[in-house]
Amino acid sequence: MKKLFKLTILLIVLNTIFLKAIEYKGIVKSNRYYCQYLTEKESPYIEKICISKIFVKYNIYTMMGEPVGAYSVKWEIRDTLFSRLGSPFYDENSPRIKEVFNNLVPISPTKFRISFDRFYGFLFDGGALKKSGQGYSFNTPGSPSWNDFIYGVKDENVAKRVFRYLGDLSFGGIDNLTFSGIRELNDAIGNTITYPLNIKVYGEKNSKLNPSIKILNRQISYYSGIKLNKGSYQIKITNKGYKPLLRGIYFSSKNKSFEFRLIKEGKKVEKKAQELDDMFSNIEEKNREDKKRNDIFSNKVSTQNKVLSLDEILSDSDKASFSFSNIPKSCIYKKSIKILGNVNNIFIKDNSKVVFIINGVEKKVYLKKDGTFKNRVILSKGNNNVTIKYQGQDGTIEHKMTICRSKKEFYKPKWELKLQVKHY
Repeated sequence: MKKLFKLTILLIVLNTIFLKAIEYKGIVKSNRYYCQYLTEKESPYIEKICISKIFVKYNIYTMMGEPVGAYSVKWEIRDTLFSRLGSPFYDENSPRIKEVFNNLVPISPTKFRISFDRFYGFLFDGGALKKSGQGYSFNTPGSPSWNDFIYGVKDENVAKRVFRYLGDLSFGGIDNLTFSGIRELNDAIGNTITYPLNIKVYGEKNSKLNPSIKILNRQISYYSGIKLNKGSYQIKITNKGYKPLLRGIYFSSKNKSFEFRLIKEGKKVEKKAQELDDMFSNIEEKNREDKKRNDIFSNKVSTQNKVLSLDEILSDSDKASFSFSNIPKSCIYKKSIKILGNVNNIFIKDNSKVVFIINGVEKKVYLKKDGTFKNRVILSKGNNNVTIKYQGQDGTIEHKMTICRSKKEFYKPKWELKLQVKHY
């Protein structure tokens, strides 16, 4: 019995010495504001985002002679948007802005500090932080080396002596405070800001115009001083005696003015005139223009009150149509023929395609951005049924034709000349 009692006492002593010889645990808090200051590049609207309250649960101890630290953090954001001086007016009460703002969370490289002296303490990341006011983070204990355990102390022996006689702990501050979701917050704020749109329309020299300008994907008419949110818009301009003009624009705080030139009806547009027309469109880069148009003409175009399909927006004259060249009108003797075609009035060509169906066999054909395409069709003897389909976000069109190949082969006489040379 005495031996069992001695063994129990020995185990208790060993557990105290080797397992948790020294332990400190508790909660520290701070009501001081800690802020992340944003550059104008990071956010043109917000100057800073601040934390108003912080609570830290800590459990610091030694295990088998090695240091162990476990920390959990609960925090609250300061519910104020600190607007940058000179930023445009935006709606702070927008539900989308409030939603994104409440989802902000500190992320790496954010570090928290609890201190027992002005220059010494413990530095940690806080684990998987929850949203503002939603409880303590989850964090697993970590066991760094003694050299890295206490900031301000790099000597192992000194760190062990300091740890044995720690004083009262308090919250020491935040290093490198960084929030997630800044880009989403900028987008949410930017979508509530409106800017004045300025459109100028030119015609023939010394001619006076009275154009009708409609913003199709908003179902509104343009007037001088109208204000819109930044984004992509489809503009249709009509004027008596001129061809209608349909253009996509990307409207923003840096791109608010646009100029367009109308062409008189019945007038042939030469290549240089077309290039001049493109210049007046004020689209900076062709690649950018295609991208903006692609944004405008997705499968459905969104409006304030309803969602319109592209067929509902475009008139019959604006929809896609085919034109062909090199189509034979009678039977031919060739085994194949090259068909050249063009799809008119394409607004988005990246997602469009042309398909040839020749006697039931389908073949996809490359469609260039200018709407042209070509394909060599292999013909069987007799009548060949050819169907050409265009599928795009501005509609689907189909053209059927019959190409005849003669059943009789075209006779080409073959002449053969043989020379015999005799030597005498």
